[in-house]
Parts: sequence; C-alpha cells; structure tokens
Amino acid sequence: MSVAVKISPPEMTGVVHYEDGSLEDIQEVLMEVINKDLGSQVEEFAKRMRRDAGSDYAFLRQLWNFCKYQIRYKKDPAGLQLIKQPARLWAEREGDCKSLTVFIYHCCRVVGIPCIIRFASYNRNKRIQHVYPVAVLKDRQVPVDAVWDYFDDEENATKIEDRMPKAWQDSINGIPAGVNWKDLIGLVALAIIAR
Repeated sequence: MSVAVKISPPEMTGVVHYEDGSLEDIQEVLMEVINKDLGSQVEEFAKRMRRDAGSDYAFLRQLWNFCKYQIRYKKDPAGLQLIKQPARLWAEREGDCKSLTVFIYHCCRVVGIPCIIRFASYNRNKRIQHVYPVAVLKDRQVPVDAVWDYFDDEENATKIEDRMPKAWQDSINGIPAGVNWKDLIGLVALAIIAR
C-alpha cells in the first residue's frame, strides 16, 4: 500500500479573502494557512514516510520527490490566487508553489522538522513571485522547493524574505509566545556588537 493513500480526504470548499488582493495580502493569507493546525491531514502519511526514510534529510528528499513527481505544478488562473490545504492539493494532484509550500510545511511540522517560509524574487524589480519552505536541520538549512529542478538547492534570487511560522516561533526555548523572532535576532546582534 502506498503511503499516499494515508492522506485525509479534503473539504472541497473555498474562501475568498480578497477580491483584488495585493502581494502583501497573498503573503499574509498564506501565512495564516501555514499557521493553521492542518497536520492531521498528512500526519499518517508524513510519519510513515519519515519512519521509512530513516533520517530527517532522507525524509526531506523523499518528500521533495513525492511532491515533484506526484503533484503537478499548475500556475493559478489569471486573477486568482489559490492556496490549497494539504488534503485538497493531494486530491486534485495539482497546485502552485503556495499550495506545495503548505503541503511540505505541514508534513515537516508533523514529524518535528522546523521550517522557515521563504518568499523570493528573481527579477530586477525584486517583486516577490515565489515561495517555498526551507527546513532547518541541526547543522544546515535545506531548501525543499518542489517547483525547482533540484532537491536541496534553490534558484539564485534577487530578493529573499524569510518568515518563521508561529508554531516554531512560539516554541523556541526561553522565548515567550508572540515575540517577533526578527526583532529578537536584531536585539541579539546589538548585544553582541555592544560587547
């Protein structure tokens, strides 16, 4: 039996957040979906894949392969920005970078691998046009971009914006829930410089 069979059936409903959303609106809605507790949709699938993989890195490679070759990349129709939950992406077997990011992120979250969400631009005007998760292992960051041609690699970007999902932001040891991790990094950097 394939591990893919263990993905929950989806709710086939949609919600319109904005009629004519800006790039920032799209990013915010994507992070809202990332921050939802959707792990139950992929829990059995992800845990089984992680167990069979033997290591976090091997799991990430298998997950990338699964998404790259089992889910067809399909650009959203003009004027629409769809963000599918994991079960719906699997049921439809197609989606864009936003939906792939949600799927990969929730699989990683279920097995305890933290990820940052990377928004990237590849053009001169530095307008964000792509998103993918970057897994954070003990010794390195691993891009898991199932739209890109290679695992653990990323296209050279002209601009990158990293966002930390709330689940990881709130679980960093000793940091109270709700603290902005970018502000915290800035404070740590200032403290080091002040020494």
